[in-house]
Amino acid sequence: MKVLYFILEKLKNKEGKMIESKVYKGYKIEIEQDDYPDDPRNWDNLGTMVCVHKRYSLGDIDNRDEAIRIIDEIRYNGTVDGKEIIYLPLYLYDHSNIWMSADNSKYPFNDRWDSMFVGYIHVTIDRIRKEFGIKRITKKVRDRVIRILNNEVKIYSKYISGEVFRFQIMKDGEVIDSCGGFYDYHEALEEAKSVVDVHYKEQLEKRIEKIKGWIRKRVPLIYRKFDDSLEVVK
Repeated sequence: MKVLYFILEKLKNKEGKMIESKVYKGYKIEIEQDDYPDDPRNWDNLGTMVCVHKRYSLGDIDNRDEAIRIIDEIRYNGTVDGKEIIYLPLYLYDHSNIWMSADNSKYPFNDRWDSMFVGYIHVTIDRIRKEFGIKRITKKVRDRVIRILNNEVKIYSKYISGEVFRFQIMKDGEVIDSCGGFYDYHEALEEAKSVVDVHYKEQLEKRIEKIKGWIRKRVPLIYRKFDDSLEVVK
């Protein structure tokens, strides 16, 4: 019986992209950057993200003049088209890569040289009432909305900074499975491990049935050979 453990190695693939490779139950799991992630602003978001930047196209509003108009209205009136809203400011940190946050109280988003205000994420009170099926906006509801908006910003930051991952599972040089679109490294790894667990269990069950068949047929030990390299884990 062999106790398997994670082997972490870092290497470059042919395109020069960093890969983290882990061996789990005899399967090789490769975690790498997802080159074709889905833009989370295409999802069914609660908030609308309005940004203006001289070099980057960010947020949900493509028309620059319209984005500037909305940002100015929020800044001076706290409304959008005269409608009451809940909103958060957006800050961009631009230094060798870009990240976004709704909080500029901590580094690096309070950096005077490389961080800047770029806009707002907002949602109208009318939409909150419709989405939540409520009439009164309590503090509890307001806090929940702010948490949702903050989470949308965090996910979008991962997207624009390239922190979206995919996994590939290999066994004996053959690709067993792969999947992308994970906005958290550990989530990608855990999902890959769960896929390995299922595949491993299936292969182990096949081995057990094969052993039972050998026993029934009284096949000598010297002729009992498996055609795979499944490692038994205790």
